Amino acid sequence: MTRFVALLFMLFVSNFADEKGVGILSTPEILARGHKYAAWFYSDGLDSLLQCVVDKKQGIQNVRESRRRVESQFGRETEVLNELTGKSILNSHRYYYVRHSRFSKAKQPVKMESSFDSADNIFQFSVEMLPGEAPTRFLNYRTKTELRLPFNGQWYVAAGGLNIYANHHAVSTDQRFAYDFLIKKDGFTFQIVIDHGNGEFSILAHLKRGSIAVKAGDTVEIGQFLGLCGNSGHAAQAHLHYHLQNSPVIFAGEGLPIQFQSYVADGREIEKGAPLWSQCVMNY
Repeated sequence: MTRFVALLFMLFVSNFADEKGVGILSTPEILARGHKYAAWFYSDGLDSLLQCVVDKKQGIQNVRESRRRVESQFGRETEVLNELTGKSILNSHRYYYVRHSRFSKAKQPVKMESSFDSADNIFQFSVEMLPGEAPTRFLNYRTKTELRLPFNGQWYVAAGGLNIYANHHAVSTDQRFAYDFLIKKDGFTFQIVIDHGNGEFSILAHLKRGSIAVKAGDTVEIGQFLGLCGNSGHAAQAHLHYHLQNSPVIFAGEGLPIQFQSYVADGREIEKGAPLWSQCVMNY
């Protein structure tokens, strides 16, 4: 899927650094670093922020101009909606801090994200205003089909939820409540459309080319092997895209909220519920 964002400014810093000897940060320490970098950006601490940036080519002036644009378009931060911290999936020595906030002049939530290591090397720092969610008639919809998570083992919820700051799919009418699942470890587009027979249709995408084990017209059962996770189509990394909609036609119809049966989220058993962004989930 294409991610649509109203980008105000994004500073990407280089992906290289000598990370020998870097230490391990606890969750409170990651949170403290994120708070520190945010405070530097929104105050007079830009010089301190720039000293930590690995790639200094952007320059002090560019960052100051970016902050001025943030101040003029967003105003002041009025409410922190949520904060997320964790370790990078691709690099075990790097951490991330994500913060969604409301601002006095911005109609939509604003996302701040930073990536760094324990030595205060900042590899990415970005600020963006998120787009609006697609209108929906189904915000309080309850799933009719008894759905199980569409995979075996424990997977990470890379996107999922009712709002744009938890789920980038929310901008799209048909994928309004879609999920992205991936395994959290140190071309061609393939869909399987499943008709549940009650006005609900499951869409699975980014499957590995040549791995699909069913054909059009087959009847499938819970637990049946359908195919392998891949990165076919518009996907930066291997993951499973899954959403429920009220039409069998791809990119048509309206997305439906999803509740899964009998799964474990971050070690807690859930009889029926909706996985949330950043959780680790598996069937039981």
